[in-house]
Amino acid sequence: MARAIDNAGFEYQIIDSMATEKTYFYEALGIHIHGVEIDEIVESIDSDSSVIGISSMFSNEYLIVRELIKKIKKRYPDKILVLGGEHATAMPGPTLKYDTDIDYIFYGESEVTLVSFLEHIKNGNYLEDAPGIIYKTKDQIIKRNPSCGRITEVDDLLPLWDKIPVEYYLKNKLSFSRVGVRSMPMLATRGCPYKCTFCSNEEMWGNRYVMRSVDSVIGEMKSYQEKYNVQHIDFQDLSTSINKKWFVNLLERMKTELPGITWEMTVGTRSEILDEEVLTLLRDSGTTQLTYAPETGSVELSKKIKKKLNYKKLFDSISIANRLGMEVKAHIIIGFPEESLIDLLLTLKMALMLGLYGVKGVSIYTFSPYPGSEIFKKLYDPKNFSESDYNNFLKFQMINSAGARVFSFKNLSKYPKEEAYTFIGNVFMVLCYFLSMFRFPSRFFSLIINPLTGSPKNPLEIGVHNFLKRIYLVK
Repeated sequence: MARAIDNAGFEYQIIDSMATEKTYFYEALGIHIHGVEIDEIVESIDSDSSVIGISSMFSNEYLIVRELIKKIKKRYPDKILVLGGEHATAMPGPTLKYDTDIDYIFYGESEVTLVSFLEHIKNGNYLEDAPGIIYKTKDQIIKRNPSCGRITEVDDLLPLWDKIPVEYYLKNKLSFSRVGVRSMPMLATRGCPYKCTFCSNEEMWGNRYVMRSVDSVIGEMKSYQEKYNVQHIDFQDLSTSINKKWFVNLLERMKTELPGITWEMTVGTRSEILDEEVLTLLRDSGTTQLTYAPETGSVELSKKIKKKLNYKKLFDSISIANRLGMEVKAHIIIGFPEESLIDLLLTLKMALMLGLYGVKGVSIYTFSPYPGSEIFKKLYDPKNFSESDYNNFLKFQMINSAGARVFSFKNLSKYPKEEAYTFIGNVFMVLCYFLSMFRFPSRFFSLIINPLTGSPKNPLEIGVHNFLKRIYLVK
């Protein structure tokens, strides 16, 4: 977004509320929040701003974002307040209806939308004619303007980090996939062509899959190595290994032109292309861990959630990866609405099989309906949400967002089903890790050494590391 408006010649300010070690208790929500305090964020806003934009990517964070929105509008009632991101894209109706401080929502990828919107302001044009926006009319009708269309030429939209405190993240060695390395996030592709019913991709991106040129990706990686002395790259793509020809070309270039740099990306969406050739290139080009995403062990449930998966090729690929000495992780979801007891048992059986095959980190997530996903639309009708329905859903998301959570007695009475699945997931995650030790006994020592040395490499090791930090045994 910064690159887009900078290219268009507009002045802008970025406030990064996460670049701090501060955590505080926010009484209005009864939770601890990591980041700059909301009042401080409001005070940091340049009073000369005409538009204030906020990104809300995940619904489990939106209650915090909403508190920020309220305080910004109270301080600056005459400024235009815009909300973007996946949550806003997926739930524009109740968001605009009940969060009345929001003036406009930008839906989908919004670089073109933002520039067009600012040009409407600059030229004195009628804002409600701007493309890519959703807003509420004077008659309280929610209106959605035509989209700007997918952006297909993304090579010229490389991130502009000039106003982000990059060095804070590098100095503290914060990474999505590794602990203790100077790391930068990147996107090599946008979107995903698949239609998994539990994913919000289609609502946010559509089904068009856009790849950057390999030259552009390699160039960005080199620039981070030269400018920031990074050691590791975290690719944040939804699906990177879709096009085998492009992917192999990228890996070959990384291998020859970026020796010594490590990286991790989502490559398990299409396990059928992860044959020995590709896996060898992955290892030799610097990948640190390989993540597969089978989601379920039930063939029938896999069809229902439209997860295209060949189980034989999945396990064949995992076997090859282990033989090549790669660290393998896997993602599984339990608690789908369509899931029967047989489906659940088949999934737990697969989880144990993954452990026996040597998968080091089997993450078992409790299902939570992503707004914008096909399953969400079957379970909920946001157009008919009352304000109470809306608020209760947001509270539910804040506590039960999809993730490898830890079982909580505190929430058991309020969310018994979700906590029961969480408990099952926790037990089987630990079982899978110990099963993998039978295949690779050295992992017993890794479970002790990696957390103690500040280099945990899977969910269980990270959990141990975080526990040791809480009791001050490690920094």
